Amino acid sequence: MVIGIIVSFALGMLLSGIWFGLVIALERISDKCKLYSISRVKSVIAAVIPTYIILKLNNHYFFNVKSVSDWKAWIEILGVAIITAFIVSKNEVETLPSGKELLWYGIDGIFMEIPQRLMMQSFVWCILKQFKIDNAIVFSIFINAMIWCSSIIIQNIIFKIKFEKSTVREIFSSFFFSVGAGYILIKTEFIIFTMIAHLVERIVSTRIRGKMHEK
Repeated sequence: MVIGIIVSFALGMLLSGIWFGLVIALERISDKCKLYSISRVKSVIAAVIPTYIILKLNNHYFFNVKSVSDWKAWIEILGVAIITAFIVSKNEVETLPSGKELLWYGIDGIFMEIPQRLMMQSFVWCILKQFKIDNAIVFSIFINAMIWCSSIIIQNIIFKIKFEKSTVREIFSSFFFSVGAGYILIKTEFIIFTMIAHLVERIVSTRIRGKMHEK
């Protein structure tokens, strides 16, 4: 089991690096060609091919529309989103998005669920199944969270960002949200739950920061 966990984490980190590299490349293409619409959806474009392949291999698409009526799941996922928003709002930012930019900031959160949940969590689950690990889908939640938290640390090292309290909050909030969203995803098998949660988290955290700046 340990080997399967290590392998899935290592391959997940590799996939994360490839995805991040593609995101940076698309950002540069967008700036160079002045195709700013590409920049808006770069996280999805970079993930669409591997996500399609992974979902096809897993034969699991996480689009169980029937679970939309699960009101307990809605309460749980919105709770995760709001708690995460309060944690994230403690970190100061130079500028706060508003109006159309706030909407796009929220929509970007929706888009991020494709690489973070549909691509990566499904990928880890797929690898763990190859090692015939019991409760592989549950393990995939925590390994996926660890991958994205590790990616934050690596990105901070690359961009020479100091490790401060704000970094700890960012990592903790990422882990908390990823575990909560990952749990709801396997419970409902409906990606829309986590997409809406990511949208809510970004908008609520921005509103909280705005209120804090007013004081």
